[in-house]
Amino acid sequence: MVREEVALLEEQILADPDREYQREYGPDGVIYDFSEYDRLGITIAFERDGYDFTFLRLTDRRGSGD
Repeated sequence: MVREEVALLEEQILADPDREYQREYGPDGVIYDFSEYDRLGITIAFERDGYDFTFLRLTDRRGSGD
């Protein structure tokens, strides 16, 4: 169930990559999307290079945690 929810969230990120709401940019260049944090309790960390996305990890911190 959670895996399917994460896959949907990744698809949402790919579909709207320039959305700023509920995203933070870490000092290390990693983007933290916490749009589903309240519902699922996770933040997805990813990197973006143009149209290429690399999903790095899930975290239980809201945003970058900074």
